[in-house]
Order: sequence, then structure tokens, then C-alpha cells
Amino acid sequence: MIENNVFKTDTDDIVFESCGQFVSRGEWIHPRRVGNSFEIILVLSGKVYICEEGESFVLEKNDVLILSPKKEHFGYRTSKDVSFFWLHFYSDAILCEKHFSFSDTAQLVLLFRMLLHCKNTPFYPTSSAEYLTRLIINEISFLSKKVEKSDNAAYKAAEYVTSNLRLRLTVADVAAHLGYNPDYLCRLFSRVFGTNLKKFIADETIKRAKMILNDGAKTPGMAASELGFENENLFSKFFKYHEGVTPSQYISMCYNTHINFK
Repeated sequence: MIENNVFKTDTDDIVFESCGQFVSRGEWIHPRRVGNSFEIILVLSGKVYICEEGESFVLEKNDVLILSPKKEHFGYRTSKDVSFFWLHFYSDAILCEKHFSFSDTAQLVLLFRMLLHCKNTPFYPTSSAEYLTRLIINEISFLSKKVEKSDNAAYKAAEYVTSNLRLRLTVADVAAHLGYNPDYLCRLFSRVFGTNLKKFIADETIKRAKMILNDGAKTPGMAASELGFENENLFSKFFKYHEGVTPSQYISMCYNTHINFK
């Protein structure tokens, strides 16, 4: 059963239809459509203006919108230089919430890129795309729950870490910023998230590193700079220690994606 604060249904049925990354060339407006499937949109850059059944949305970077089947949607205003992931799937689920604004979507972006890679690479079974679609839905649900509990010290710590990875934070840095004893904050963080704060900092750094490296225009040296490493060599050692491969080797692993322009 799919049951979270995004969807609710009595079945486990998720049928993947299609996915992609859209990049506009100059000005663009979303066409008028009535689809038979759900559509998830994750905005990467620019502003997207969409209306569905009389309800209007302005989507910016890190915003997620879920469009429902058999409801007309269209762009009500022209956009310029936008980019977003889109995902169509079928389900008997009931949509509980449709518009989300997140501060960090690195993991969600990674899941979308993995989905595109599976879809565009021969020999991956259909079940792979459906499994990744489930993971995307679960990640949206998880991120929305983090927003709801942002007043909790553990969530504040997580938010501070993800927003300041370039500072190469330590546990002591995070605790000092929030005004907590490091040992107390670590115990609280472990209880809430099931992992220790030091590991969380490393994991989030790796997630962001992968997001940067997945951009075909970015090099390992640029990733090192964006994440606050003193040089590319230190970044490469850090990445290989946690992932077992170098940044360059990782880049070659998820190469097969596709971008549509209309």
C-alpha cells in the first residue's frame, strides 16, 4: 500500500509511463493538456506558470508540482530559460497534496537522473523504472515531513548542514551555530533520523557532489570548489573513500540521459 502525506491508495500499483528533462530555448509556455496519468514536475531553474482546473501555481527552483489525471492543465504565462524534470505514471492513488517547496532537492535530483538513465539504457527491466518512481514519491513525502517539523532542533541541524555544505562543517560547528551541546545534539539527531550527525554531513556532501558531477558541464575540480575543498585531490580522496570510485569514474556511470526541448 502506498500511504504517505502525498498519496494514499489501497493497492501497490505504480505503472511507469515516461520521464524526461525539459529545457526551454528562450521563451516557452506549457501547452494545454488533459492527460490520463499523474505527472510530477521538479523545477531545476527558472519559473514555470501552470494552471490546473482553475488553480494557479508559480513554480521555482526546488519546487515540486503533481498534476492529476483527467484534469486540464496549461501554462498561463510565458516562462524564459526554464529547466525541469517530468515524470508520468499511472496509479489508483488519491492525491493528498500537490505543491511542495523545498530548500534542498539533491537526493530527488539524483533519483530522477537514475530514472532517466534506466529508461534510456537497454536491458533495464520495466520494474526498475517503477521502483525508482516509488522512491521519488517517497523522497517527496520525506522532504515534506521535514518541512512540517522544521522547528525541531534535529531538523534545524539537518537544514543548516544541507544549506551550508560549502563550509565543510563539523559536528561542533553545527552545534555552536544552533547553541546546543554537541553530545546532546548528536543524541537527538540519531533518535530523529536514525543516523549520526557526522555521517549525515558526509552523506549530504556526497549527495551534493553527485548532483554537481551529474551536470555534464561540471568537472571534479569545479565540484571540489563548490563544496569548499581546498583542492581537487582532497575532494577525490573524500569521494573515493565514501563511494569506492573516483569522481571521474562516477561521471562515466550515469551517462545515458536525454533532454527534450519541446
